[in-house]
Amino acid sequence: MTWTGRPRAGAHWFLCGFSGAGKSTVGRTLAARAGRAFVDLDDAIATRVGIDAAAWLAAQGEDRFRSDELAALRDALAAARGPLVVALGGGALERSDLAELVRRRGLLAWLDAPLETCLRRLEADAGSRPILDAARREGGAAAVARLHGQRRVRYATADVRVEAGGSDSATCAALLEALAAADDRAGARGGRSHS
Repeated sequence: MTWTGRPRAGAHWFLCGFSGAGKSTVGRTLAARAGRAFVDLDDAIATRVGIDAAAWLAAQGEDRFRSDELAALRDALAAARGPLVVALGGGALERSDLAELVRRRGLLAWLDAPLETCLRRLEADAGSRPILDAARREGGAAAVARLHGQRRVRYATADVRVEAGGSDSATCAALLEALAAADDRAGARGGRSHS
């Protein structure tokens, strides 16, 4: 990602982070507090393909899933009537064209939660996480830690980074403050748009 423009005030807010970082939970609250619509990209994929995103990923494989993820994001942005809060999938930024679309259309915020916190949250979540499940089967905790490390490189390109190891409420408050400030700075300079 080499795009150097800055977003315009009112740009979409995209949330990235590892599975279990709190993107969906915090994103819903963030959207409500900011008066924005919320899109969970996994839910958008499920609506698009007619089955749960995790089941689709397991059935179709990661390449097909990432293509559908990009299409679902494009659909959500095209349908937007104003700036959105979008919870991206944990591996969404692996696809360079999706990452570039995010950079052109808004601000990217990284919910940076320690791996141990993410794993604890995932254990409490009954939902399936096919990529994490596969990593566990193939190499256990070391494979999951490797995946976490690989993805952190992409997450680190975010405009905003917020510690997400504490309460969802604290994460949301810090995120709202950081994104609103970044949005204001961008508005003063001009740049990316939500349209």
